[in-house]
Amino acid sequence: MAKIHVLYKNNNYEVECDLDKQVRAFRLEVQKATGLLACQQGLSYGKDENKVHLEVDKTLRESGVTEETVIDLKDFGKQLPFRFVYICEYVGPLAIYVLCYFISIALGFPNLVQNKIAFYMWTIHYVKRILETIFVHEFGDMTMPFFNLIKNCTYYYGFALVVGINVNFFPKEQYCIPMYLGLLGMIASMVSNGYCHIILKNLRTPGSQEWKMPKGFLFDYITCANYFCEIMTWIFFDLMTGIPLMGVAFSFCGIYQMKEWSLQRHQKYQKLFKDYPNRWILIPYLY
Repeated sequence: MAKIHVLYKNNNYEVECDLDKQVRAFRLEVQKATGLLACQQGLSYGKDENKVHLEVDKTLRESGVTEETVIDLKDFGKQLPFRFVYICEYVGPLAIYVLCYFISIALGFPNLVQNKIAFYMWTIHYVKRILETIFVHEFGDMTMPFFNLIKNCTYYYGFALVVGINVNFFPKEQYCIPMYLGLLGMIASMVSNGYCHIILKNLRTPGSQEWKMPKGFLFDYITCANYFCEIMTWIFFDLMTGIPLMGVAFSFCGIYQMKEWSLQRHQKYQKLFKDYPNRWILIPYLY
């Protein structure tokens, strides 16, 4: 049993733990010693470019920890499970858009064919997201700061409201061909996105946070194929509904955010896998 030094708020704690135990188990010992909940702990050692962040699925020995290592403990603040946050993010837009749709009908606004189709597709999309969050995505014991719940819900709820108002209260009638092209494209993109999520699910052992290289389908060409399909889903939604201003704004904001996430993921894969193939990061031929 090794005695590992943990530095927290200028106090030095000696935490006993087997070096062959996972960091996940070590965090529980740190919790006993310091009183800081395991989910709020950020554990690292080293400085600047040599800094090593401890990953919960690795053992202390695999992480390079010895009895001489001094581990810095950071408090990440109040945390919430990923799954809970995602469900909150998706239930809101589903309810808000449904309300916008039925209120517009009750107030006598024109209920165009494209509005009806958009209502069903929006509903199916967010029901799909909720079901994937519950049954498909593997989060392990990952958490995120409480503030992220407020920030993310504000983003999703706000855009659901303005897109719902724009599409249902101020519809711009779309021609049949682009409307049905948009519908077919959105369906294809949603199905492809779901298949990408299943591929990612099968890469990870249930309950773990391990990283493996995704392969197959669009992942052979695009690092974040699931994000690409999500982007195409909303581009086709905009085409289907007559290119609504708020819909386009939602799409562009999503593209910007997914661009940042996909670059981080691409760099992570390149760091983890020395043989990582040359793939587009997010959008073929563009990025």
